[in-house]
Amino acid sequence: MKSLSTILVLTLAGPAAAATNDLPWLWGGPSMETTTWQHNPRAITYAGVAYVLTAKKKPEQIVVHRRNADGKTVWTHPLASHFVDSAIAVTDGKRVYVAHHSWISSGCFVTALDAATGKAIWTSTLFAAGPVSHSKYRNEVRIALRAAGVVITGNEAGGQYVEVLDPDTGKQRSHQKVDSELARMEFRWLRAGRADLLHDDATYAVVDWRLSKKTSAGQVAWTVELPKGSDTAVLAMVDKRLVVVVHNRISTGAAVLGFAPDTGRQIWTTRPRGLGPIGHSQYLNEVSLEARGKLAVLMGKESAGKYVVALEAATGKVRTERTW
Repeated sequence: MKSLSTILVLTLAGPAAAATNDLPWLWGGPSMETTTWQHNPRAITYAGVAYVLTAKKKPEQIVVHRRNADGKTVWTHPLASHFVDSAIAVTDGKRVYVAHHSWISSGCFVTALDAATGKAIWTSTLFAAGPVSHSKYRNEVRIALRAAGVVITGNEAGGQYVEVLDPDTGKQRSHQKVDSELARMEFRWLRAGRADLLHDDATYAVVDWRLSKKTSAGQVAWTVELPKGSDTAVLAMVDKRLVVVVHNRISTGAAVLGFAPDTGRQIWTTRPRGLGPIGHSQYLNEVSLEARGKLAVLMGKESAGKYVVALEAATGKVRTERTW
């Protein structure tokens, strides 16, 4: 049952336009979603406090618990019941934001709880993938706190989306649907990329950490210094941009740079999230790069996992990113 003090914020009227519409679609796992009653309780921790999601059978319901470092339960809060419930949570220590939905039906609700008392502050109904008619269905979400607000990334059988809510009120700040083909990109590893490229009778190559262009006559048209700290480069020509990925073979992460092929002028730099910061001793990091229309698609294969990033070659803007 919901608390009577809960503020219900309906956002089904349609998406609102906002600058946060530029957020990329980020998807990774494993998730902390409770997808069936057989799952173990899922928890997030903050400053020694655990917020635990458990599932009840009768009635079918997910319950949020706060447990202190000594294991004592301070409060419990049952969420509204959905058939085949699923939930995932994030906290900043002041509030606990829980995205809850049916695993086999469209849509999602987000509830903000006071971290100290468990009292519901607001509940918002997402626009999500919009009204969807279906028989068989699959619905997954991720939730994160970012500068834009409470960011919910949805992956439904009927479509993918990114929706942003105001953390104080639950009102929708932005909503954007995502190209399903991009969102469903799979990791397809052929081989590591090369540090040289032949395109329109010109050769682009990285030697001694300098990127150069040579004409068909062998003359150097331009040379630029690449950022220090990496030992490997991969090149591709995408939508009239020379795209270069630099990384270290024994360390995590990569940076992507876009150049004007005629002049060598650097236009943009993007650092994808990839697998994020990883502590390690021995490590292997390989990347490949290919053109898909106007998008540069980077595939990373690291000791800790793998990822795919699609970004606009013209601007460096990340459109989608998936990790495994």
